Amino acid sequence: MEKTRLLPTDLEQLVFEYLGDQLEKESAVTLRGHSDWVYSVCLMPDGLLASASKDLTIRVWNVREQCPKCILTLTGHTDYVYSVCALADGRLASASRDGTVRIWDLADTAVRRCVQVLDGHRGKHVHSVCALPGSGLASGSADGRVCIWDTANGGGCLETHVGHPSFTSSLCNMGDRRLGSGSLFCHTIKIWDLGKQQTGGEKSVRILKGHSEVVAAVCAMPGGLMASGSLDKTVRIWNLSHEEGEECVRTLKGHSNYVSAVCSLGQSRLASVSFDNTLRIWDLRRNQGEECVQTVEAHRSLVSAICDLGDGRLASASYDNTIKIWH
Repeated sequence: MEKTRLLPTDLEQLVFEYLGDQLEKESAVTLRGHSDWVYSVCLMPDGLLASASKDLTIRVWNVREQCPKCILTLTGHTDYVYSVCALADGRLASASRDGTVRIWDLADTAVRRCVQVLDGHRGKHVHSVCALPGSGLASGSADGRVCIWDTANGGGCLETHVGHPSFTSSLCNMGDRRLGSGSLFCHTIKIWDLGKQQTGGEKSVRILKGHSEVVAAVCAMPGGLMASGSLDKTVRIWNLSHEEGEECVRTLKGHSNYVSAVCSLGQSRLASVSFDNTLRIWDLRRNQGEECVQTVEAHRSLVSAICDLGDGRLASASYDNTIKIWH
């Protein structure tokens, strides 16, 4: 099977080496405030960090300062908040077990309020949200459906598709109007071409097979690559330019439990977190079996999310109710 080898720029290499050195020292700042499990973290355009929790709240943190702190707590969801993502216009989207997606406007510091409640999932748990170009948003729910929204024009649901047999757990924007999705109830990944339709009106779908257990996480990588994490304890790298059945170009092994989240760190590197409580850094330029260049015991409990802060730092979230900023 062909291996994908991409060379980073000199600047990317320096950032990566810096990140590895800092993780080696396990230098982290711990953010406390949530009273229950933290499910998701995302970077906002202004350098703030948003987090979603089982405590029904979203917290916004100023991580630009030497001592990061919570500057805002958003309330409104009536059940667990599973996912958050930053929209292209700077607003924040959140998904909840209460069956809704909420859109928050954080630009007006005097208000900072929920401006839309999207309820097209018919009360089913909404587990994931993903920003699309412009004012677009995708959301995935417990009934396996994927909804496409236009958040700028009344928040209407433009399209609804049956994505998986049940529980669409993760979504990622692949570019070129393509959307990737994984499910906690099947072993496959689906790639939706939102610009094309098949006979019968359904969107064109490509199915990626390889994982032996359910797929918990997907993320886009540069160069048409994609990463996925699974209950089978592996991370897989996919090249969507390859022929059907040959898309998987690398399988990364090392985690001893369910891989809960993956995050691109640039051209040939990524981070993953797991229910084995660790954070791992992978370098795809290395030979098969030697890709893991760093392993950190990240939290006292299961690690649920990982986010690149874009400046050589990472943010991780855990069922120990905390977020950690890795310097």
